[in-house]
Amino acid sequence: MNILFKILFFLGIFVLFLHPIDSDGDFFQHVNIGRSIISEKGFPRYDAFTHTAAGSTYIGYSWGTGVIFYLLYKYTGSIGVNLFVASVAMLTFFLLFHLAKIISKSEKGAFLTIALSAPIIATRFPSRPEIITYPFVLALLLINELKEKYPRIVLLFPIIILFWANMYSVSILVGLGLLLIFAIKKYQQKLFYLSVLTCFPMALLNGYGTSAVFYFLRIGELAEFHGDWAGIGKILSTAPTEYLLIYQYTLLLFFLYVGFLILAAIISFKMVRSHLLFLFLSFGLFVPFLAARQMPLAVLLSTPLLAVLLSPSLRWHKQLVNFGIAVAAISLLLLIKTNPPGTGEDLETFPPSMVTFIKESKLEGNVFNTQRIGSFLSYHLYPQIKVFSDSRDDLFVNTTVLQEMGRIIYSQKRMAQLLDSYKVDIVIVDLTEGGSYPFLLKSGWVPVYKDSLYLILVPIETAQEKGLKSVKWI
Repeated sequence: MNILFKILFFLGIFVLFLHPIDSDGDFFQHVNIGRSIISEKGFPRYDAFTHTAAGSTYIGYSWGTGVIFYLLYKYTGSIGVNLFVASVAMLTFFLLFHLAKIISKSEKGAFLTIALSAPIIATRFPSRPEIITYPFVLALLLINELKEKYPRIVLLFPIIILFWANMYSVSILVGLGLLLIFAIKKYQQKLFYLSVLTCFPMALLNGYGTSAVFYFLRIGELAEFHGDWAGIGKILSTAPTEYLLIYQYTLLLFFLYVGFLILAAIISFKMVRSHLLFLFLSFGLFVPFLAARQMPLAVLLSTPLLAVLLSPSLRWHKQLVNFGIAVAAISLLLLIKTNPPGTGEDLETFPPSMVTFIKESKLEGNVFNTQRIGSFLSYHLYPQIKVFSDSRDDLFVNTTVLQEMGRIIYSQKRMAQLLDSYKVDIVIVDLTEGGSYPFLLKSGWVPVYKDSLYLILVPIETAQEKGLKSVKWI
């Protein structure tokens, strides 16, 4: 196939995955961990950023990616992070192209496999360590396909697992599980088995040992706080209307992909039966019904079966191929409409002006804030301030901190009393959260800063001491 077409195709993938840094706050959580490792030359194990969970243990399960994000953000700004994320996507689909090409024995089949899977994977490809999972998964699958021709290539298994465990150990069991599935085959070379066995101790060399490898055991507890760990059904039944309006397009893309795969499997059932490994991996498409955030990984695991179904032996199914092209085109248009490419970061959600105001006003102490803004504040203002909460949900699983956060926001006349119990010096109001903040005005708190999303209140004594004027709010 024309080399120019290939270059343009993968450049298109790069642009498709070029997006601003996410606005949910998780990015800064990982950046903070990366900065701690660089500055302290060791793995952080206890919280120092909050005043509600100070000293509590936590696991930096993605410290390697955190270091990369920190260095990129510090020296290149948001554009460096944007380019890195898009590059990981391009690497992912470059590996998928070669895997699909080997399986389908057709470049056209490989390109169509990517065209069908890329839009749904792109619905969730954030500036987070989880994206590292995808090229590692494909690297294992690709090596497994090449091991008969190049037996020594299996020596890469332990190296991949070692890097994976230190970049994003939460998903390392996916890699170990894949290796065990590969090993079930009747006969493998001794070198293969030795390589697979070596992977298990390699997975423990991650700075946090078994705690990082088995971090997934906490997912059930975290789902209570983190909505996207819930399944598709739960999200549809409990999510706010404004979220569902966006999520409906993601579901449409997902079901378009699944529908095409099922149709192709029915038409070519004999091909499916001769590739039981790929059929087994494709059952991962049920996982999003338990954890919706795993939709991209589920789709990725099904791509080997899709590549089989698009092999040259099925050329007489021209209508199926044409239908696949139509599905890919519709999915791409829907994706671009709902999530167009871009660069930078959300300066409205994470406003530099607020950081500048707090620094110049020399405000310090304990802050009350919602989770989304916590790690951003810590990145720019620690140790000048300590936050109430951030997006490290595991810090708060066995506490009442997040419940107390809700009580403070909506407790009306008890709000000032609850803030006092936490020795709060600064209140940062997220105006999108609603709440009963006007009651603070009657309790000696003064609004001293306001932008499109946030309002800062301090006790009247602090405002007088710092010479801060009251701003209009309501």
